[in-house]
Amino acid sequence: MQSQSSLPALAKAGSEVAQFYFNRRRMAYFGALFIALLMLLPIGSFAYGFAVAAMITEILAWWFRNKGEHYHRLSRELMRRAMLLNAFGKSDEPLDVTDLLNSFGEEKLKLKAEQLDEKFHYAADYYKPPAHPQSEEKTLLNNLQESAFWSKHLFGIAAQRTIWLLLLISFGVIFFVFLIEPLLVYQDVSLIPKIIVVFLAFVIADELSTAFAWREAAHSCDAVDRRVEKVLAEVKAPSQEAILAIFSDYAVATAVAPPIPKNIYEAEWDHLEQSWKERMAARQTADVGE
Repeated sequence: MQSQSSLPALAKAGSEVAQFYFNRRRMAYFGALFIALLMLLPIGSFAYGFAVAAMITEILAWWFRNKGEHYHRLSRELMRRAMLLNAFGKSDEPLDVTDLLNSFGEEKLKLKAEQLDEKFHYAADYYKPPAHPQSEEKTLLNNLQESAFWSKHLFGIAAQRTIWLLLLISFGVIFFVFLIEPLLVYQDVSLIPKIIVVFLAFVIADELSTAFAWREAAHSCDAVDRRVEKVLAEVKAPSQEAILAIFSDYAVATAVAPPIPKNIYEAEWDHLEQSWKERMAARQTADVGE
């Protein structure tokens, strides 16, 4: 069945599917940490059951992450197709798009995409049309720059918030561990550093990797934004080599980084929408002045 929803909405709906699994992955990791902290208490033979539960949550965390990365790659491919379709007006590979939709389970994705189309008006103006008619190549570059502009800000915010969250949780864990230490009369105090090692090895390492991936993606998107700005400022038409190089770099940056959390995207929507409009207005004023 051919969906009537816009490709950007379908891609964003796919990204929310990926985000669902990434959120469950985070919950599983922190669940394993919680179980490990409970093992500091005098629970006797229940410790073996908690150990098994911790192992199961770690396995679930790995599975959730694998599923999330799979759907994230699919959603980013849909977004790249949307960008190209908006610029060139047609697709010579409609079967590939259909295969992508079927990989998600098209009916559920379609319902979510319709809600997003209605909420954010993706179908009408996801990519802002230029003030004057442009070539297909320059339209693609404009779309690419708009996406890079949004991505660099959202990735940066996601990275910053994750690092602060990790700092708060780290202080909380250390406080909890050393607060209950005086109460451990019959417990093996050597469990305390073991719990901290587990926390650092699994939870902190994974979340820090996510934060660093977002930060690196923010830097890459900022570089794409600047490169596109330079190309668009030139009088001569952009070369295919330059366009493909920039497009490829952006595709890699957004595919490698985990999906941006939905709450950050929705919280920053109005601000970034207004910032982009002001930037485009300033460019048009400069073009008129020249």
